[in-house]
Amino acid sequence: MRFQRSWHRLIAALTLLLPGGVPADPLPDLAPATQQLWVSVGVVNARGRAGAASCSGTLIAPDLVLTAAHCAGASGGTERRRHFIVGWTENGYLAPRVSVDTDVHPAYPVARGNTRFKFDVAVLQLDAPFPPGLVTAPKISAPPDDPTTPFALLGYNRTGSDHLSGRFDCPNLPQDSADVLMIGCEVTSGNSGGPVLAQVDGEWQLVGVVVGRIGGDRPAALA
Repeated sequence: MRFQRSWHRLIAALTLLLPGGVPADPLPDLAPATQQLWVSVGVVNARGRAGAASCSGTLIAPDLVLTAAHCAGASGGTERRRHFIVGWTENGYLAPRVSVDTDVHPAYPVARGNTRFKFDVAVLQLDAPFPPGLVTAPKISAPPDDPTTPFALLGYNRTGSDHLSGRFDCPNLPQDSADVLMIGCEVTSGNSGGPVLAQVDGEWQLVGVVVGRIGGDRPAALA
């Protein structure tokens, strides 16, 4: 797998997310002008434009998409082809791509129980890179140390795939583990694999991945 070495470096730079279960409104649709700023966030599914958003993902290189492992069809350590569509609105989309390879966190296939969500992350290699200038990938950074720093969550959902949704004011909740971020914004089916962003050096940078939500006292992965 030609991108495996760079992918392992990327794992070390990211903190995974388990969104908090505090009462909140679902992620609202973003205004068209804001959507245009985040074309790098797209729909991940098995059917392309013919299907709804089963998950979300973020372009991190011209031909690489960061998403959740369960979004990559990797529950048993296997891989299935996935479509990645950016700029999806009711008027169409910018460009579709199809995955040709998948690299899953090595601990995900063998992890069990509630610890598995910590490793629920994967990178899809696309069949062709996006042209320069069409889609700009966000920078990747470690989460900020300041516990008062708000986070942003972005993604598509299964019932409204024509609109990118998100919030930029999600509170940082107390952490149970250094490996997991707890975010106080509601997520729904389709948001899995979407980016978690934080202000770093004055700009929104990618610091994590949406992998699930808290329901009661147990994590529940989003399909």
